[in-house]
Amino acid sequence: MLTLFTLRSFILLALYSSLFTNAVLSQQDSKFSNTLESEESSLMADRFAEKEPAVEFDPLIDANRSADSCAPIMPYFYNHAMPFCPIDDLVGECFFMGPPFPPAFSIWPGCNPPNDVAFHNPQWITFVAGDTSFSIDVEISDCIGTGVQIALYELGIDYVPDPTGIRPGIQPTADMLVSDCDLTTSAQIGVLNFEVNDIEPGTIYGLVFDGWANAVCKVEILEVLAGGGPPDTIDQDFVGFPTFELGGYSVGSGDTICLGAMNVPFFIEDGREGQFIYEWFINGEIVDNRHRAHDSASFNFPDTGAFEICIRATNFCSYSDPHCVQFYVAPADTLIQHDTIGTGEAYRWLGPYEPVENGFIDPIGTSGSYVFYGRTRDSIGCILVVELHLEVVRQKITCSGRATEVVEITNPVTDRVWMDRNLGAERPAYILRDSRAFGDLYQWGRFGDGHQCRNSPLTDMLAETGEPGHDSFIVVTTPPRDWLMRPEDGLWRGGGAINNPCPDGFRLPTVEEWNEEIRSWIPGLTSNSFSSYLRMPLSGMRRTNGDIAMERQIGYYWTSSVAGDQALVVVMTPNFVFARPADRATGYSVRCILDNVPGTGSLVGDHREIFYDLEVAYGIAPKEDTGLQLYPNPSRGRILLEITELQVSSYHIHVFDLKGRMVRTNTVDQPIFEMDLSGLSPGLYLIRALDAFGNLIGDEKLVLE
Repeated sequence: MLTLFTLRSFILLALYSSLFTNAVLSQQDSKFSNTLESEESSLMADRFAEKEPAVEFDPLIDANRSADSCAPIMPYFYNHAMPFCPIDDLVGECFFMGPPFPPAFSIWPGCNPPNDVAFHNPQWITFVAGDTSFSIDVEISDCIGTGVQIALYELGIDYVPDPTGIRPGIQPTADMLVSDCDLTTSAQIGVLNFEVNDIEPGTIYGLVFDGWANAVCKVEILEVLAGGGPPDTIDQDFVGFPTFELGGYSVGSGDTICLGAMNVPFFIEDGREGQFIYEWFINGEIVDNRHRAHDSASFNFPDTGAFEICIRATNFCSYSDPHCVQFYVAPADTLIQHDTIGTGEAYRWLGPYEPVENGFIDPIGTSGSYVFYGRTRDSIGCILVVELHLEVVRQKITCSGRATEVVEITNPVTDRVWMDRNLGAERPAYILRDSRAFGDLYQWGRFGDGHQCRNSPLTDMLAETGEPGHDSFIVVTTPPRDWLMRPEDGLWRGGGAINNPCPDGFRLPTVEEWNEEIRSWIPGLTSNSFSSYLRMPLSGMRRTNGDIAMERQIGYYWTSSVAGDQALVVVMTPNFVFARPADRATGYSVRCILDNVPGTGSLVGDHREIFYDLEVAYGIAPKEDTGLQLYPNPSRGRILLEITELQVSSYHIHVFDLKGRMVRTNTVDQPIFEMDLSGLSPGLYLIRALDAFGNLIGDEKLVLE
């Protein structure tokens, strides 16, 4: 016997070391062994899954051990132990306690205080009580240490057995103690009786053995004297039928609920009091949390169809009949919405009660009618299919953050009504070079989509239609230098033009209207374009490559008139006003005129020669661009020259008479400049432009009157 005890002690010490090192004791199942065969583990699972106790199953019998041997250690946490039903099956069986489980437990729940006792290596047996009292005889022997402590706890309604040990282990609280502390305040050894009265039949209890001061002992159940028999079968009347509510409205069996209903609560009309666990089923399948210790549950319904929710009660020994409720999940209703936004605006799609799923619509650059489909929920959480009809209208983008103020000014000579400032300008010009009056620079025929801002981004992607769908300035470096793949002449023609950038009631003036306006600037009344009624500033331009140029030097103002694959622009300097063809991809200013019936005002008196009527009529292709342009021609002496092709540091301008003599020469460092030839005799002259290296830029003939 001494040899057997020594050998058993050696085995226990080895088990102690192994378990302390690997900290795996919490993984013990209801058969009290880490080494059970998979077949027996499956049998335990089958015992629970079949919802009926397996009468022939003895939880302590292992075919691999002899009859006089004992099972290894029990679970260290009560929720890792499967309940026995009945506990009579334990009679004559024994187990060896395990070593202290790291980290060490501190207090003994319910017995410390007032007693100075603690958990060290608690070993748990759980069972379903069969009577109002519980009494067993137990033998404590073969101890390494002084003995054990014993207590009984009523397990909570949330007890969910997990023999796999995957879930965190749970120890009881003081209020769960149902036994006294007599067998916890001193070490117990030998044969003793443990008795507890006033317990609840059908309730699950946990019997715990703990080593005094880390003692490790053999524990054998000699006899179950009371409370060990199986509890009575559950009274079917104790479990009522489930009912449920949807958004505060009661719904009964046979009713229809909506698709997508979320967290629909189901309740039991008359629940079973005491230690019972409820199992919920949906269409015959148990819910994910296998044992629900609650008399209510919530379900989601993302699909249509017929559904059945069932519930039954169990105490792990008996099961009630299932009680069920049937209903139908109907397809979602469709809600049709209409809304309008401007081009370039993002859209946050809102349902009647909450946002639509994935309801952020990116900015749309092209106007038109669009249809989108999404899902949202109504006031009680039901899914609604939403059909959005979104009308995208042209949206003028302002560069300063506010629309150009419309202040009308009337020319008393022509009775024409104009805006008193450029599109995009903060105010009318106070001085000729007033930068706050410059405004924006539009490519001919484009809407106010943001490209006109002087700092707008650049793109070399030509537009396929009159709505590019972005706010970039389209750069073009090769003829015909149009931002469109195919020219469209009507984009700015008339107040109803598709891309009219002017405020409502206004439009771009034609070249004839500009001509009429300029001729009304009477000598003595005005000295130049700035001194006219319109007060035109020198607002500059944006070249077809995107560069800003000629600010405070020249003003360029688009007309709605075209000339071949170009359009006509009015050019204004401190001394000249004239019109000429220009590439449509160039950025120029816009001054709007009221779209009404012209007045009958007359032109009065002589006017200075400040306007040059183009030899090329409206709608007829202009003459070939030679790289040098001069205005006006004929002239009375003062001319404006423009280098249109090359951009180098300086230019040489030579003037030759009919005899080939160079009568004037000049070197300039900007592409547009004035020359005064008033000292030359009337006649025909040749104007030649050379770059700094002597290369010919272009020749033009000039008639001096």
